[in-house]
Amino acid sequence: MVTECIKEDESNFYNVQNELSRYKIFYLNRFILKEIIMCLILTLFINDKFRNKIIAFVEQNKIFEENRFFIRSLDLNCITLISFCVFLIDYIHLLNKYGIPDSFIDQAFYVKYLISPLLYIISYKIFNKFGRLALYILIGFLLLFLQPKILIPLVLNMNRLLKGYEKFDINLFDDRIKRKLIEFNIEDNVYISKIPDSVKNMGVFKYFTRILVLIDGSKIEYENNPKLLNSMFSHELGHVSRGYKDMIFISFCEWLLDILIIFLIDFFSFRSRKSSKLSRFTNFFIFCLVYFLILRDYIFVFSLILKRNEEVYADKYAVSLGYGEELAYSLFKITYKFSCLQESSIYNFIKFVHPSTITRIKRICR
Repeated sequence: MVTECIKEDESNFYNVQNELSRYKIFYLNRFILKEIIMCLILTLFINDKFRNKIIAFVEQNKIFEENRFFIRSLDLNCITLISFCVFLIDYIHLLNKYGIPDSFIDQAFYVKYLISPLLYIISYKIFNKFGRLALYILIGFLLLFLQPKILIPLVLNMNRLLKGYEKFDINLFDDRIKRKLIEFNIEDNVYISKIPDSVKNMGVFKYFTRILVLIDGSKIEYENNPKLLNSMFSHELGHVSRGYKDMIFISFCEWLLDILIIFLIDFFSFRSRKSSKLSRFTNFFIFCLVYFLILRDYIFVFSLILKRNEEVYADKYAVSLGYGEELAYSLFKITYKFSCLQESSIYNFIKFVHPSTITRIKRICR
């Protein structure tokens, strides 16, 4: 079926893939350059020798003088300066990767990066007043709250999300899909975008009391291509069948890893205290800033593995319903126009949450 799909639009297929292949090379080169710059900047913060030079710079230039700002201590001066620098670096990284936010979901995604330095400064005050235990409790709560699967349902209003969607006629599905909709009690929770989109996609949004399935694309095209509709939707049913287990499990694992790293950071900050003018707490916060604003996205390899396992499970679920061949064809038909199909583990790892299209097709067709 895949070979037939290529033959249907052979010249356009190779032109599109050549263009996407060039973009992939450019993206990888840009990523490597950014990582080299990040490593140089991280060295300034983590290495005791360079960090002490930053401290000396703050002292000599009196960046935050008492008569200008409410900040008075050397520790807080350094925290403010470094948090601003790290935030600026990370924000540039976000703009480079995701572009300027134009939707409410994108804005909510950026908010946690905007408020992070402010939260660190506030927690410094709490630490001074209530002690170290209060700080750990506060950070633990913030880490839990900022988990994407918890934050997005909290800040994204359901009515706002559904504003651009309307109820989808479930009679367009075949009987197997309709039986599953009734089994999962989501027959009234399937919506399609009001404005037809050339990009065909589906997604599951799990609120705390309701699971939604949103469909993007042209309703007419789905009506004329029931195999595409049923095969794609069968994959989303795989996510629905997991209920809230995946949401809770992935969030808990990410939160637990964060907590473990916090304790490791505290241990290393105690060792760094011996060769630094700053307090143990300030060293602790510098390491936290570096971790949460720069390193966290790259350390969570296991989180990506968990999410990809959910995609593999959803594909297997579609196969179990009898839509394997149709799903493989639909995946290829949809993705070859915007994704380079040539296998590249590094590119796929840093760019996408889903496994590569070719990998998914091979697994489905086994």
